[in-house]
Amino acid sequence: MTARMTTRPISLAIVQNRRSPKEPQSAYPTDLAQGGLLTTLTLHLGSIGNESMRSGSMHVSERDGAVRAELVMPGTICPFGPLEGQLCDQWNNVEWHAPAAMILDFGAVPPGAPPIQDDGGYAFHIFTPETERTTHYFFGSSGSYGEEEAWMPKMIGELQNRVFLEEDNPMMEAIEERMAGRDFWDLKPAILSSDAAAVRVRRKIAKLCRQEARVPG
Repeated sequence: MTARMTTRPISLAIVQNRRSPKEPQSAYPTDLAQGGLLTTLTLHLGSIGNESMRSGSMHVSERDGAVRAELVMPGTICPFGPLEGQLCDQWNNVEWHAPAAMILDFGAVPPGAPPIQDDGGYAFHIFTPETERTTHYFFGSSGSYGEEEAWMPKMIGELQNRVFLEEDNPMMEAIEERMAGRDFWDLKPAILSSDAAAVRVRRKIAKLCRQEARVPG
């Protein structure tokens, strides 16, 4: 299922979130953070994911250096939004751009309906390394809303803060602590089919680092 675009005469709102400058930066490396976004929604059961979405299928592709992971979930229960709690066909796609930026397109439609992607509805994630083991994480989203949907930007902002600061962040920090500075591949990790995009991105980042190290400066 490939989503197609549509336009409608409505206003554009942008929800922007990030860790406060007064708070400590996220205590894990950038490549670990990006890998987490490119896997499944299992961690977010009860917020942006649910058990029915485990049946989704992922397709990974690459074009012009960008890695795209498309997660298609037909016949599943919508976790939030106008179709919350209802049977729907939904998708959640992540596209990685080197070295550390991602854009997400996502949506849900009634079963069998055309998968129309709102042309203003995207989420973005930008990672800025501070050290080899710490990362500044910026995230937000855009969306097109009519007057009757004016409540949605606030709801989305609160949901994003919960998902990324209260669910993702503690898990990534716990993984980094368990790794204790050891190289990812030295730990001989079990690779699942849902990790295909994350593994590809990790290898591309490693290649870029090797190339940069060879450039005379």
